[in-house]
Amino acid sequence: MKGLLIVLFLSLGTVLPLFHSGFFPMHDDTQVVRVNQMYKALSDGQFPVRWVSDLGYGFGYPIFNFYAPLPYYAGGFINFFTDSLSATKLMFFIGIILSGIFMYLLGKEISGEAGGVVASTIYLYAPYHALDIYVRGAVGEFWAMAFIPLFVWSICRLYKNKNKNATQRNIIFSSLSLSFVILSHNILGLITTGIFVLCLIIFSVILIIKKKTFKSLIYPFVVLILALLLSAFFWMPAFGEKDFTKVYSLISGGSDFRKHFVYPDQLWEWPWGYGGSAGRESGMSFKLGKTNVVFISISLIIFLLSKKRKLLFILFFFFLLLSLYMTLNVSISVWEALPLLSFVQYPWRFLAFTIFAMSGMIAFIISESHGKYTYLISAFIVVLTVVYNFKYFKPQNYNSMKNSDYLSFENVRWTVSKLSDEYMSLSFPSPKSINNVPKVNLVSTNNLSVKENIAKSHYYSYDLSIQEESNVIFNTAFFPGWKVYLDGQRRDIYDVNGKISVNIPSGKHMVELVFGNTPVRTVGNLISLSALILSFYIIFFKKKFV
Repeated sequence: MKGLLIVLFLSLGTVLPLFHSGFFPMHDDTQVVRVNQMYKALSDGQFPVRWVSDLGYGFGYPIFNFYAPLPYYAGGFINFFTDSLSATKLMFFIGIILSGIFMYLLGKEISGEAGGVVASTIYLYAPYHALDIYVRGAVGEFWAMAFIPLFVWSICRLYKNKNKNATQRNIIFSSLSLSFVILSHNILGLITTGIFVLCLIIFSVILIIKKKTFKSLIYPFVVLILALLLSAFFWMPAFGEKDFTKVYSLISGGSDFRKHFVYPDQLWEWPWGYGGSAGRESGMSFKLGKTNVVFISISLIIFLLSKKRKLLFILFFFFLLLSLYMTLNVSISVWEALPLLSFVQYPWRFLAFTIFAMSGMIAFIISESHGKYTYLISAFIVVLTVVYNFKYFKPQNYNSMKNSDYLSFENVRWTVSKLSDEYMSLSFPSPKSINNVPKVNLVSTNNLSVKENIAKSHYYSYDLSIQEESNVIFNTAFFPGWKVYLDGQRRDIYDVNGKISVNIPSGKHMVELVFGNTPVRTVGNLISLSALILSFYIIFFKKKFV
């Protein structure tokens, strides 16, 4: 408990800018609007949230059908009790603090309470962590980075605790932790799952070579399957419906991974900046931190001199080498051989796993110290890390934008919509100017008079009076899941320049637009719901299933 309190105190140094009035600019300057859109969709009764009404230039946008939603569910829920700007700051705060808490748990499992404090400090104060928060504003990524150590900790607990009931609970907890990584960030979820599968394959080969049974791998295989089932409501539609969108624009042009490899000297020293990624011309830094490199070197020496050969240290060292290799140009053949890797976009994303591995390895130093030296060495590492890296945890500057400024018509429907429109349908032409952004969903004309009854993120209801049969175009983006009902009867809809069109006969009618599930969404929802019910049943009723 004492160690956890120390971690919480040390965490304050990484979150102080969040208490400043206003907010700060970042690469992904969409966060306040996304939180607000999640809040509005939840308020409308949409769950799981897939479609938001104001992004996509005001035509609507299926962002949470494709973009990992977990941090925004947290932010949207908080938004019920405060404004969207404050909710966004709290969303940042929670993701950062959880990183420290969960790495403390893992470090404590490795090296005791002092080791937990050391591992947590290294992880929290890693320069890449500061880059994610105060330069990029990559909320999903640093939320996923919080759950990665929780996942590894729960796997350790799974093998350490031999009690059957505890084993059942640890399987569920491990699965939930991995599913949280997947639901926090598409890319880190994909990489984490891939590395986990790779580890299972390696251990399977070792067992085959040693002619042993696969009994020890049953639990992790169950964890993997259950985690995929729990998160199926998200990843199944995300994969199954991506071809309806412009998502492939994410892997071309300036986002081509070939342009974003890290040079070895950038890992040691590179000017700290707030610009973009551009190889040798990068305006942001990918350095590991000189003190961290020194501590890693010491941990390796201690490990080689130690009579103990801890498997977990070897795994951390493997993660370190693998993640560093994947950031460098020498790994280009691997990137080109595995098509899914192109969606990672930036090889330097693997630094998230590098700092995770560093934290675990450096905690090993504490496990090899004894008596009073344990606390002296721990204090030295913690103080030096905080003093040396604290300077990175600050934004370039602050702005004076208020909540209302972030949620203004122009900022939501034009400025932020332009920043992220890759999930619009293929046929949708992006507006050329703000003048092409709609102010209402359906415009009244000489031939058509409209009374809007209900306008929600996923449901619209109108009373129409139309003089002659016409094809009516709605200012709603065409996308699978939308249905139109005329006087309670479903009508065929058509894609006209990326917008919904429907033929309506003359007369007075009630028209409803409803955004619902497609087959892949329905299946994903049912799978996840069933897996969640099963998990709770096992936890609370302690039923054996493996």
